[in-house]
Amino acid sequence: MKAISVENQYEKFSDLEKSEVLKLMEWTNRQKHLPDIEEIEAILFLYSCHNSMELAKQTVDLNFTLRTLCPEFFAKRDTSSSDIQRAMKVCGIAPLPYTTAKGEKIIVSKMINPDPNEFHFADVIKLYFMCFDFWMMQEGTASGHILACDMNGCVLGHILRLSPFLMKKFLFYLQEACPVRIRGFHFINTVPFMDKLLAIMKPFMKKELMNVMHLHQSVETFHEYVPKEYLPEDYGGPKESLKTHYERFYEDLKNNQDFFTKEEQTRRVDEKQRPGKPKVASDLFGVEGNFKKLDID
Repeated sequence: MKAISVENQYEKFSDLEKSEVLKLMEWTNRQKHLPDIEEIEAILFLYSCHNSMELAKQTVDLNFTLRTLCPEFFAKRDTSSSDIQRAMKVCGIAPLPYTTAKGEKIIVSKMINPDPNEFHFADVIKLYFMCFDFWMMQEGTASGHILACDMNGCVLGHILRLSPFLMKKFLFYLQEACPVRIRGFHFINTVPFMDKLLAIMKPFMKKELMNVMHLHQSVETFHEYVPKEYLPEDYGGPKESLKTHYERFYEDLKNNQDFFTKEEQTRRVDEKQRPGKPKVASDLFGVEGNFKKLDID
């Protein structure tokens, strides 16, 4: 895994102050229930929170808390496991290795196996967050991140296999604990049953995420937000195919299993050491049995 130049991050983002980054590290290190964080991690958290120290502290705590309380997404992150191997064959997730003129980075995901029986939402989200973690530690922060989901290959059977409870957890982490500035949340090649998917998602989406969500029946309108010169050839651009990108990235994941092993061993909360009452999943998400099952005509 290539090392990130911390100094390069300060050069790229002049509003980042090293003294504030060190303060965040020192604060985190004083919290007995939290793991110690490295300078690059503190940079990611502080910058994503627009350099607000208090918000960064909340995000650090919530990030590691969710990693501990959401084992569906953050436990057994083993690239050789059958679950992750299957997820890699079902969904292509490609963090693109270049930056737009606005300093934004793009991650594109697409269903590559149309059989809904092979689709396990929790495993796909686990893989997605593995990709995101590895990508962030490879590339550092950015002025913004664009999340794009190509719906081509998605059928109604995939929607039927979604869990509203897991969707709530996914969107909660994405909006509250992920150290990124989401500039765009795009669905490309939307499907006729898009309303079914949105009915599951919208109850858990904040106004800020709703404001950057865009639906595209084809790739052409996506170009209004991301110029095609930054996109793979599948999406009208000059870059290598999406398949080339996700296959290469998946090989990187497999070759760096030690990154995920270490992350799982060292980036978790010790609730016994938390000041006050230890947190449990129901404190954040409620009880799963209270969620209605999907009722799709």
